[in-house]
Amino acid sequence: MAWFADYNAANHSSTTEGFGRMDAIGRIINQAIRFTSGAQNSLEPNAPTSYPLLWDAPRHDYVQWIGFAANAEAGSLGRNAGEVIGVFGRVEPRHYETEKEARRGYESTIDMNALVAMEESLRRLQSPVWPEEVLPAIDRGLAERGAELYGQQCASCHALIDRADPDRRVVAQITGLEVVGTDPTSARNVADARVPAGMLEGQSRRRASATGRSLPRWRCSATWSRARWRRTPWRWGGRSSTRSGTSS
Repeated sequence: MAWFADYNAANHSSTTEGFGRMDAIGRIINQAIRFTSGAQNSLEPNAPTSYPLLWDAPRHDYVQWIGFAANAEAGSLGRNAGEVIGVFGRVEPRHYETEKEARRGYESTIDMNALVAMEESLRRLQSPVWPEEVLPAIDRGLAERGAELYGQQCASCHALIDRADPDRRVVAQITGLEVVGTDPTSARNVADARVPAGMLEGQSRRRASATGRSLPRWRCSATWSRARWRRTPWRWGGRSSTRSGTSS
């Protein structure tokens, strides 16, 4: 109970999340902070967003509503591992001084094989169709008028996707906050937050790129930023995917 009391204290917010909404990114980051430097350094999770849809999640090139997380190759595994941490998974980070030591990794409760199997199973999941046998039938006249408006006002960002296409892809469209006009808190939290590196302070390791080549060494500084892990610089903004309302 003390562990959950600490969790609730770390994730207290003056912002009411409401039904079907949560600042999941903020809570996941707070768990990482708790593991490395302590709950006293937690950040207020004050940017609740709608829960993402499951279908097509593995087919996105970038995920999260603000589009900051690459989803290709090992990206989806990192996303799912973060979700495990966010729902009370445990990681036991250690301070490593050498690259050889760092190869030991960290003990955790994350079942990587299960996460890969789960992600692959989602490739078979399709978006639902309107169940006319249960709910009122679609008014075809209104649907045609709506399709015309959708093509004019929506399709440039939310392109139609063939739900039955086994090779379908969802390509993120990044739009500036001043254009999309949505609440900027989530984007600003990710871009601006700073927290102590804690036990990772000064730790050195070598990252492997997607091609298997080594990337330059990095050393943790006294603070780290959630925005630091961007691969390329781009303007933070709202995320519009090529499928309306899909993200993960």
